[in-house]
Amino acid sequence: MELSDEITINAPKDQVYAALNDPEVLKQCIPGCEELIKHSDTELEAKVVLKVGPVKAKFGGDVVLDQSGAPDAFSLTGQGNGGAAGHAKGGADVTLTADGDTTILRYEAKAEIGGKLAQLGSRLIQSTAKKLAAKFFKSFADVVNEDVQPEAGIYAERVADIVDVAARLIQGDRRFALVTSLAIEGGAAREVGSLAIVEPGGTMTGYLSNGCIDRDIQHRALMALQVNRREVVRYGEGSRFHDLKLPCGGALELLIDPAPDRDQLLKAKQDFEARRQATLHFFDGGTDEKYYSFTYEPRVRLCLAGRGAIFRSMAHLGHATGYEVTLISPDTDDLAATQHLSTQAPIHLTSFDQALDLSGLDQRTAFLTLFHDHDWEPHLLLKALGTSVGFIGSLGSRRTHVMRCETLIGLGSTEADISRLKGPIGLVGSLRDASLIAVSALAEIVSTFPSQLAAVHTATSGGSKERLAQTV
Repeated sequence: MELSDEITINAPKDQVYAALNDPEVLKQCIPGCEELIKHSDTELEAKVVLKVGPVKAKFGGDVVLDQSGAPDAFSLTGQGNGGAAGHAKGGADVTLTADGDTTILRYEAKAEIGGKLAQLGSRLIQSTAKKLAAKFFKSFADVVNEDVQPEAGIYAERVADIVDVAARLIQGDRRFALVTSLAIEGGAAREVGSLAIVEPGGTMTGYLSNGCIDRDIQHRALMALQVNRREVVRYGEGSRFHDLKLPCGGALELLIDPAPDRDQLLKAKQDFEARRQATLHFFDGGTDEKYYSFTYEPRVRLCLAGRGAIFRSMAHLGHATGYEVTLISPDTDDLAATQHLSTQAPIHLTSFDQALDLSGLDQRTAFLTLFHDHDWEPHLLLKALGTSVGFIGSLGSRRTHVMRCETLIGLGSTEADISRLKGPIGLVGSLRDASLIAVSALAEIVSTFPSQLAAVHTATSGGSKERLAQTV
């Protein structure tokens, strides 16, 4: 059986490609999809319920993606088994062609079907396949189109997230204005060095206030894109905009650049992906020739080893906070329930002393053990203590923590190692609800990594000064 068609989607090519590789989008669009698990960037596992004529069955299968042609094309191959209903295998080639602000998606697919399904006749199977494909692409187009409505506000906070958006726009050869907080006097909703992006259609990613002046910032960024002129804008005390007040008092100075340095933004993305600090440099264009440099930390990584309700609550809360979540558990149900929150393939523990590679734990990582059966902990904690991980904490009572430390010393840990271990974790003790324990633990982690800004440097033609932010 062969299928081919094309569809026009009202979104830029890079956004369409990203959506095609987003498991949450695919699960929402695939007819009858009950589960879609991402094992890696190129491997997916799906469970789908389909009805072809009189035959209805649940299929389980694996899909492998070939992304070598990104972002212009990709291919996929897969196979599924529906038990007594039959089996199927096949593949598809998808190409994306930019057409102004829209994208033309073309696909060619082939499939082989066996078992009871094959006995239904090629005409019925071909007709059903066409209907399912049409339903998928209509749903897909609707979902992607929802994401590109003008005037949308995306309250991204992490500089790494803003840089990711900038990189996608650059790769799609699309214009945008970069807004940077250069200076703050008095109180402010965001810290100095915060970023936002405004696209020509009005979409704003990021924010610089708590809603009091973001609409005006968006408006001025759109004007900057129209006239292609960089400007520094001051709000609050000393501003020429007397009708725009900052309720928190003080002042906020912003740089709006309709043609930011694309190379340094792509370099920043590479640095973040390599878990390195990234530095962005800005020139305000004023007569005093003032330069600014902001050095940012990579995202905080939250590595959770555990099981049960607290493990699940912590995974959801960490993901909502914007942390990179990685998961380790002996419980397959817990992994299945939280794997969509993980930035890497979850690790299934099968023994207390299982060989694991935790060398990726770095100074911007928090490692937590969340077990009530504490036999799982010692070897995990030993491995974590052998890294430069920035925070190590464990669940349990004070008595349990004393016993935990004694066990680790017996396994060769030093007093210096033990001093790194936080336990019981959390700023509030004696909690019984999983969600509250997760909030309390996360609050302690936030106090360890309070800022994404590592350093600020300003310089003028008349000299320079440097302020180091709290290094985290």
